Amino acid sequence: MSFSRVNFLKIKKIALIAFLGSFLFTACSRNIETINHDLKKQDSVFLVLAHPDDETMLGGLLLELKRLNIPVYAMYITSGEGGKRLTLDAQGQWMAKSIDASKLKEVREHDLEQVATNYGIKDYFLLEQKDTPLRNKDGLPIREGKLFLEKNIWQKKMIQKKLVSLLSQYQPSYVIAMSLDEHTHAHHKASRLILDELKITQRFSFIKGVYAFTETGWIKPSLKDEKKFPKLTLDRKQNLPGSNIDYATLNAQVAGGHYSQHSGHTGPWSHKEEFYQIEGSLLEFYKFLCKSRNCNQRIQYTEQ
Repeated sequence: MSFSRVNFLKIKKIALIAFLGSFLFTACSRNIETINHDLKKQDSVFLVLAHPDDETMLGGLLLELKRLNIPVYAMYITSGEGGKRLTLDAQGQWMAKSIDASKLKEVREHDLEQVATNYGIKDYFLLEQKDTPLRNKDGLPIREGKLFLEKNIWQKKMIQKKLVSLLSQYQPSYVIAMSLDEHTHAHHKASRLILDELKITQRFSFIKGVYAFTETGWIKPSLKDEKKFPKLTLDRKQNLPGSNIDYATLNAQVAGGHYSQHSGHTGPWSHKEEFYQIEGSLLEFYKFLCKSRNCNQRIQYTEQ
């Protein structure tokens, strides 16, 4: 075989390898793009909360989302160092003991780590803003979220910037925030007001709805509360599918991991969780949870 023939075959072989390499690279690239696209299409939920343990108030829904393998992410504005400052001893008995705020911060962050995992929260973020309550001259808490924000105790612009960044990163389909109910904590209202200002369904096309949850069994209803329709209700007295245990009991077990606060939102009086529409469509969320599944009496949607 001549030298030129050998070179020709070598060149042809190299060209073929290059072509196949290019094809495989392109195919792999397309597969990666497809996978990334599919991942982005997966519906997920993002929580905007004020303190560690606020998630216990929607623990039934979180257990349902975990059962359905729906990713959940959360942002906590504070670490909860301004909490009740009550702890449990090694035997789980109450100790009415005040501890330093920096120590309580560590305790509450540690508690949250395990609780979030047990609720199925994939990732969460603590912004470590001051957990400082507003009080009147008699020492009673002031419930005005707007007034709290005006005091500049929290860095509102930084919180909003971080929130926008996290939403851009995780691209959730649904965002759940806290209530503006008259009797709820000023921090809860403030966290919601910060979110409301962003108008995120207008900013992000991937967000299908923003909802708030009522602090059922924790605060007194008021005529000044927000309009709560359309409404989604999860009945904690029902058993979690695939289990012989009801949502309330399971929620109490998980929420009990917040030892420092004794999980104040998990009592037997809280037999329902209510969610209502802020932006977008709550019906969309209900269909997402129940369209291809039988929700029976566990989850109900009410227009008015």
